[in-house]
Amino acid sequence: MSKIILSTLCLFLSLAMFAQEEESKEPKNNRHAIGIGIGTGLTFDYSYKINEMFYATARYNFFKYGVTDLEQEIDGEIFLVDAAVDFKGFDIAVSIHPFKSAFKIVAGYGSFQYSNLQVDAVFAESIFIGDVEFTTDDIGIISITSAWNKQAPYLGIGFGRAVPKNRRLGFGIEIGTYFAGSPDISLQASGILENTTSQEDLLQEAFNELKYLPYLQLRVSYAIF
Repeated sequence: MSKIILSTLCLFLSLAMFAQEEESKEPKNNRHAIGIGIGTGLTFDYSYKINEMFYATARYNFFKYGVTDLEQEIDGEIFLVDAAVDFKGFDIAVSIHPFKSAFKIVAGYGSFQYSNLQVDAVFAESIFIGDVEFTTDDIGIISITSAWNKQAPYLGIGFGRAVPKNRRLGFGIEIGTYFAGSPDISLQASGILENTTSQEDLLQEAFNELKYLPYLQLRVSYAIF
């Protein structure tokens, strides 16, 4: 993830330097722009200016991150947790500038290639029940997989035009949410923990409130013509 962020920052700097070289040209009535954003993932997009009030954008978003051997204490026992998040997808959005200013309302629709959360947990050490020792292999592992709907409407607000006005380089910020519905939960376990799979319905109920996927983007755009 750090490599992606570093590469993005370098690209931002390159765009800014290039914009300074083009500053004297001051293009008028831009209609098309490409953009790159960072926030809840990395975004690449193309935008078209319909008029002063409406802009259309097609964008590709992806976010992939994982941690391993994260220690968590539950009921006095230490667990090692591996967690991985994988979101990839396209969406189409329309930016509406009701006051013909930088403020905008964004409505769109997303199609996810992946929208998954994977969590694996295992005891960090052997446990004793009476005088009997159970190793981590005996105890087994719990795996929870969560997947949201493949399509979801989107609504957000922000500042900054999708296509810069009267200049090459533009900046913007946007915050919103996908209305993805409740995720489908899968619970698997092995060893002594295998019987916990009977709790899958209860776990599904606990996840039913996670219907909204947040979205945050800091964006740099460049008018191409």
